[in-house]
Amino acid sequence: MERRAALYPGKVGRDFSVEEGTAAARLCALNVLAHTREALDGDLDRIVKVAKLRGYVNATEDLDMVGAVVNGASDLMVEVFGEAGQHARTVAGVTVMPLGVAIEVEADFLIEGANRGSGAANERETPHPPDSSQDSASASRRTSA
Repeated sequence: MERRAALYPGKVGRDFSVEEGTAAARLCALNVLAHTREALDGDLDRIVKVAKLRGYVNATEDLDMVGAVVNGASDLMVEVFGEAGQHARTVAGVTVMPLGVAIEVEADFLIEGANRGSGAANERETPHPPDSSQDSASASRRTSA
């Protein structure tokens, strides 16, 4: 797989505003959905529920709005899935991220018709089209920007 440069390298609060961080989180969530759609053979309708979303923000020490940044991802899940997109959430401001990315988003989904014994799938990518697939009762996807 070809490695591509992150679209948002740096820190929110220094290199990016909260609004730009929110846009990066939304992009990560779109990427999570693209990877998940690929894993589900193009059928996002199999997603019964967005169970949990985790957002990590590469932030300056004084940035106290990391939750607002991750709202970009959370709001997208509700836009796409309606009530089923409402989810539990973990948000953390961190001092360093792999490859210097500004945002990383992970999501766990409950999948209709999945083999419950197959475990969870996990992806970690910078924003670009999906390359791999996995099907399970709960699928976890992670992307960064």
